[in-house]
Amino acid sequence: MRHAACCRQPSPDCIENRYRKYEKLLSQILRGASDTNIGFDDLRRLFLRLGFVERTRGSHHIFRKEGIEEKINLQHNQGKAKAY
Repeated sequence: MRHAACCRQPSPDCIENRYRKYEKLLSQILRGASDTNIGFDDLRRLFLRLGFVERTRGSHHIFRKEGIEEKINLQHNQGKAKAY
C-alpha cells in the first residue's frame, strides 16, 4: 500500500521503498547515467537527506555542506532539475 507524502506514520514497506528510491537516484547520479532527466523535488530531497543545507535565492536553490567546498546550485525546469 502506498502512503501519501503527508502520512505521519508510514509503514515499514513505505520507508523501505523511499530508501531504495533515493539509493537508486544517488547511484544514477554517481554513475553519470543521466543528468537531464532527474526530478527536481527528488534531487532536492536527496541533498537534504545527505545533510546539505538549502538556501533559496529567486529560482536558485543553493546547497552547502560542511566539509564540502563547492556549493551545488539547482534550478527548477518543468519538473526536472535544470541540467548544466
